[in-house]
Amino acid sequence: AASFAGQYESYLNIERDGAHDAVRKVWASLWYPSPRSYRWFRGIDEGDLAMAAVVMRMLDPSIAGVLFTVDPGGTPDAVRLEVVEGLGERLVSGAVTPDAHVLDRGDLVTSFAAIAPPLADLAREAIRLEEALGGPQDIEFAVHHDELFLVQARPITTAVDDTGADD
Repeated sequence: AASFAGQYESYLNIERDGAHDAVRKVWASLWYPSPRSYRWFRGIDEGDLAMAAVVMRMLDPSIAGVLFTVDPGGTPDAVRLEVVEGLGERLVSGAVTPDAHVLDRGDLVTSFAAIAPPLADLAREAIRLEEALGGPQDIEFAVHHDELFLVQARPITTAVDDTGADD
């Protein structure tokens, strides 16, 4: 019921000799005021916290974005796809306005492929991830040299599911 989206620090394009310092800064962000307030609001005990810091190879994507496996705007049986050129960080930070698409779940492969052919794989994976992870997902992705990379998936905690119960 809590995703912590945007609550912790992330660092991009870190050279090998700066990785240790970047990981320490990520861990330190566990105690920033915003995530502490979020934990308090959600009733999450701070006594037994742990955080993983993921270190990944940096991509230079042609496009990147976010797929919501349900439309947060409330369109029934639809997904919302937001795409930007380059790094997805530009989208999640609000630096650019994405190309946004609200698409019917009925034929995602064809719809996604029309936007960018490698996104057909995203359409196939989205529903599988939603089923495997037990509910609607917010999936970040990147396309690098025409290959799809799934960067992360987390539950959508602000949508109302199709049973009418708040997530």
